[in-house]
Amino acid sequence: MGRWLFFVLIIFAPISWAQSPTSETAQRWLQRMVEASKSVSYQGHSVLLSGGELTSLSVFHAPVNGEVWERIVHMNGEPAEIIRKGSDVVCLHKDRAMQLSPVGPLMALKNGFAGADAFYTFEVVAEDRVAGRVALRIDVQPKDQHRYGYSLWMDQASGILLKSQTNGDGLTPLEVFEFVQLQVGQPIAAESFQPSADVTRKTALIPPSQAGAQAQATAPFDLKWLPEGFKPVKSVMQPKEGAPFAAQVFSDGLAAFTVFFDQANASEGIRFKGATVAVNQASDQGSITVVGEIPLATAQKVAQSANILASHP
Repeated sequence: MGRWLFFVLIIFAPISWAQSPTSETAQRWLQRMVEASKSVSYQGHSVLLSGGELTSLSVFHAPVNGEVWERIVHMNGEPAEIIRKGSDVVCLHKDRAMQLSPVGPLMALKNGFAGADAFYTFEVVAEDRVAGRVALRIDVQPKDQHRYGYSLWMDQASGILLKSQTNGDGLTPLEVFEFVQLQVGQPIAAESFQPSADVTRKTALIPPSQAGAQAQATAPFDLKWLPEGFKPVKSVMQPKEGAPFAAQVFSDGLAAFTVFFDQANASEGIRFKGATVAVNQASDQGSITVVGEIPLATAQKVAQSANILASHP
């Protein structure tokens, strides 16, 4: 019934299929999505399906004072919020807070998809509907086995991203994010981006005066192998309970993973949740952990290639 109705609407649409937005190039529409993420205000409710868990989210997004501000509030389960103001991204929980790096799809929306076509193919697939709005679906297929593919549904009227899907080798998506209700173009007050009383406002961040020096510090490990196209985009070093702790983020402009070194931890193991995998590899000098939205075999190969530098204490 649904597919039949879809084709009936196509036939009687005022614009023919040949002239519809699906005839535009995928790159042009993706660029429109990038521009919309920087200039369009919207708020609504969405759902995230990851690792068999369904999370309900409230989303606020707007350009404020020349920056993109965003607040994502978990509406079920443990109180949690993600607040983004420009390049600063903080994840707040009831009893803890941490700073995140704007990488992966967030980085792509910030910097565009330039260069990503070396590692992915982009294809306009079809028109669809998401949250009651006409959407255009674009599939992003990886050119090798070291990264996942994506399906992106963008609003034809505004260009904003309505739905994203992370695809692995199987038929079932690894992760799905989708708006179910959305208001576009209405002003959003700056107060809407303040965290609620349910989460802590204290963040264990590196003081601004030290952040630059810490970020430029040399990581206490090197990697003998990286999947083609992945480059370091951020490094952080700081003490953790008296022992060195370091993290280095790698991205190809769309996918991303982080390599952690923890001298105080020597655990091993593999963990999954949706599209995210974590691989721990231990040694006498500490542990290397690779976390990101990349295939397990890729994460394992990166972890196994890590060499803790002999000069490190």
